[in-house]
Parts: sequence; structure tokens; C-alpha cells
Amino acid sequence: MRDARVWIFVFLVIFSPLASRLCCAEAQHALTMRGAPALPENFQNFSYVNPDAPKGGTLRLAEIGTFDSLAPWLIKGTAPPQLDWVYDKLMARSWDEPFTLYPLIAQRADISDDRKTLTVHIDPRARFQDGVAITSEDIQFSYEFLKEHGRPNTRRIFKTVESVAAADARTITFHFKPDADGEAPMIVAMMTVLPKHYWQPMGAAAQNTTLNAPVGSGPYKITHVDAGRSIILTRDKNYWAANLPSRRGQFNFDTVRVDFYRNDTAALLAFKSHAYDFRREINPRRWAQDYHVPGVQQENFKDGKPAPLRALVFNTRRDLFKDIRVREALQLAFDFEWLNKNLFNGAYARTESIYPKSALADDGFHAPRTDGTGPAGQRDHLRRAQALLKDAGWDMKNGALQNARGDDFNFEILLNDPTDEKIALYYVQSLARLGITPHIRTIDSAQFTGRLEQFDFDMAAVQWVSTLSPGSEQAVYWGSRAAAQPGSRNYAGIADAAVDADIAALNAARTNADLTAAAHALDHAIMTGRYFISLYYAPADWVAYWPASITPPEKLSLYGAALEAWWAKF
Repeated sequence: MRDARVWIFVFLVIFSPLASRLCCAEAQHALTMRGAPALPENFQNFSYVNPDAPKGGTLRLAEIGTFDSLAPWLIKGTAPPQLDWVYDKLMARSWDEPFTLYPLIAQRADISDDRKTLTVHIDPRARFQDGVAITSEDIQFSYEFLKEHGRPNTRRIFKTVESVAAADARTITFHFKPDADGEAPMIVAMMTVLPKHYWQPMGAAAQNTTLNAPVGSGPYKITHVDAGRSIILTRDKNYWAANLPSRRGQFNFDTVRVDFYRNDTAALLAFKSHAYDFRREINPRRWAQDYHVPGVQQENFKDGKPAPLRALVFNTRRDLFKDIRVREALQLAFDFEWLNKNLFNGAYARTESIYPKSALADDGFHAPRTDGTGPAGQRDHLRRAQALLKDAGWDMKNGALQNARGDDFNFEILLNDPTDEKIALYYVQSLARLGITPHIRTIDSAQFTGRLEQFDFDMAAVQWVSTLSPGSEQAVYWGSRAAAQPGSRNYAGIADAAVDADIAALNAARTNADLTAAAHALDHAIMTGRYFISLYYAPADWVAYWPASITPPEKLSLYGAALEAWWAKF
């Protein structure tokens, strides 16, 4: 009988669903989406920091607009972006790797081979800023609270968790649903940790915006708030994680002051008078002309992350844009070279990938190019466009392009940024030479978002953002299921089984080589499908700063200038 019980126990251990999840879990010093961590278990600091950076001084920053909340995890309200330095996460991301997380509040993490189980082991030294120890109860409270009241993407990912179980005060396990993607444990491991003892007694009030400085868990405390105008953060000299490898050499300023400006013109003038220390520029004409100020350092920081994909997207749900020959003809009519030369000081590069400027970009697609001279330089492209339109059933009749039914080729270009109007106006002039009469309509952000969500547009100026570890969001951008889901970002209406297969391969990739191959295949399929007119990107991160006040580290991270690694100049 005893032997029978032993065999039953062995059978249950080996074959039970729970055991199959746990038996393959391995303790890891870091979590990676694919491949192995770049840093060994005994690493001392991230490669893009100076571990001996001096502490002290003040960093002055600027933001445009205002703020009405100090709770950045809530969908309600607008919070200053610098609050990431006030609230720590379970694990810290390295900005020198595509997607790798290292110990912070979580001293160690175990993840199963099928990526359906994540066990977090809390560092016994971990403390909130009021000295209270961080426990499994805080992690579970944070998960439950953010699942219900967090931002949309957080809620979506957290709802893929099937169950949560705390084994003890410092160990908690997340079990994911069968349909959860492999990225879900990584997102959970980046959870912002909230103190249960502070927020739970508030009840429903915890769901509201607040300008009272809450108890944090990060390297800075909120010490002064001028509602909507400025905020001051002060380095917590009792920060428990200051000497952790994932924090060493970072968060070096004693004080961080952030002032808010009504518009960017006022903010630029303030920077030139040294009212703050660090500024990113996005306007190429300003970058070329407005920073020649004694004492200001301009840097073209080159990084490896994908640039945002900006484009004039075709809504292929409209009959007008279903034919790829029509879409290609309209691509031929867009003269990027003239626009770049005359409007942007030649500062931009043409986008030819859904992952511009990164190793994930396939090199098989090349956008049409002109010599930049304007109408004369466009003649060959417009002739080719006319031939494609004719093949697709569109002929010039009485100065207008018409189909066999006598319908004119007209459509609306939807914008929400007035600065895009000059691009659209020049494009309209080119299309007029083909007998096409588009109408430009610029509307406010709320209306624009509403129309995009309902796919109520012909052509629209949009933007997609990808990382060096693209994942489930690619299905939202390009997948067939998303094409029929209002609110998705498949603005083009792409419904292609081959594209779906490429997205599946991307999400199934477990090595960086497989990821790159899948990304190249997806990139090629989207770009050669001619679903949008790609625009442009800045080939570098345009950063200006006052070197008399702040100093950058020698090495730039893969994702660019990590301000937390800078320090004050004494």
C-alpha cells in the first residue's frame, strides 16, 4: 500500500498541470524576453553609467503644459514624467539591451519555460520611503489595484493573469492564462509597487488624482509641489537600493526641479537663458538655427532603438484604396526630397521600414526618390503613377481623374497637428497633376482620436512606436483580428494571412536571431504592401545641455541618453 501511495504521488508530481508549470522554472538573476542576459550574475553596474559619478547638485528640467496628478499609474489626470524616479518597479530595465530586467525590489525571479509562471522573490532589504518593508501583500495589492484602475495597456496585460499566490511574505507567484503571450511575465515584472498600508485605507479615494505627495519606493521623494507649475524631487539619502548593481552610478542629483511652460517657444527661450539644463529638440530648423548660444552644447546622440513610424496611412477599408496599384501611384506622388530640402534643412531621413533606424529594419524596400528640384524632378514618378492608375481603372477626363462609373478620385486627408498642414499642402499640389483633388481637414485631438478609433477616415497622419523587442502590440498594429476591432491601431485595415503568420513568428521567437529574421519578414510584408506613405525621422537624438551644470557619461546606451546616469558639474 505504501508503494502504491508513492507511485500515485510521483504521478501527480510529474503530470499535474500545476507541477508542469513549476518543474521547469529556473532561478534567474535577470529576465530576458529572448536569449541570455548581457550581464553576468555578479555584475556591478550597467555599462552606460559611471559607477563613481559624484552625488549632489541640481538638475533643472522643463515640460510643456501642466499637471494635475502625482499618481502616474492612473488613467485619470496628467502626471509629470519624472515620477518614474519616485516609484520603483519590481525589476529594473537595462537600457543597453532590447528587453532585459535585473533585480531591484525583486531580488530574484523564476520563470517557467512555457512563460506561464512567474515567481518573484522580494529582497528582504526592500523598503518604502517611510521605512516600512515591502512584502508580498504590497505586490498583490499593487497587481489588483492596477488591474482595475491602471492605464489601458497595464489592465490588458494584468488581466492575462489566471491566479496569484503568495507563499510567504517575500515570495509571490503569478500564473498566466493559456492564451497569455510570452511578453506578459516581463510586463508584470515591471509592475510599479504601491504601499498597501498607505493606499488601502483610502478606499475609493485612491482611484482619484492627487497633488498630495504619496509614499514612494524609489530614489527620489516629492518635496515641493506648485500645482500645475513646478515640482521638486529630493534624493532620498536613505534609499535602500542605492548600491544595488541596477542602481549604482544613477540618480546622482540631490535635487531635480521640473518647471512647466505654456508652449515650446517659451520653453526654448527659457533654456537659452539657462533657466534649465537639458533639452531635446524635435524641430530641425530650430536645431540648425536657434542653439548658437555661448555655453550651450549640442549633441547628435546616435542610438539603436527604432524611430517612431510616422505616415499618411491609407484606409484600405475604403474601396478607393483597396487596389495596391492605386496606393503605389499615390506613393510615387509624394516628394520627400523637396520637402526635406525646403522645409527641414535636409535634417530628416526617409522612413523605409516599420522599425526605422534599427537592426530590425529589413533593407528590401526603398521609397521613391526624386532629385529634390520640385515638379521637374517628379515627372518620371508622375508618369509611372499615371500608368498604374490607368491599369487600376482610372483615366483623366476633362482634367479630373475618373473611374468607369464617372466617379472623381477625391478623398480627405485627416490631420490633428497644424504643423503637418504644410506637408499635406505640398502633397496636394503633386496629386493635382494627376487629376486628384484631396481635401485637408485638421481637427482637434479628441475628434481625431475618435475618428481613428472608428476607422472613420480616408487618409490620416498617424504614428506607431516600436521597441527593440517588438511583441504583441504588432498584432494590434497590423493583425487581421485588429482590422475589425474599433479602437485598434490597425488603421490601414490590413487583413493578410501572411502578415498574421509573420506576427506569430515574431511572438514565438526565443532568440535574438529568430526575432530579427521574423521582424525583417514582417517589415518587408508591410512595406511592400504599400499601406501608407512613409514620412521621415530624425537620424539622431537632438540634445542640447549646459555643460557648466551637468555632465553625461562617456557611453550612450542602446536606447539613447539615459538622464538618470548624468551628474552635476561642480
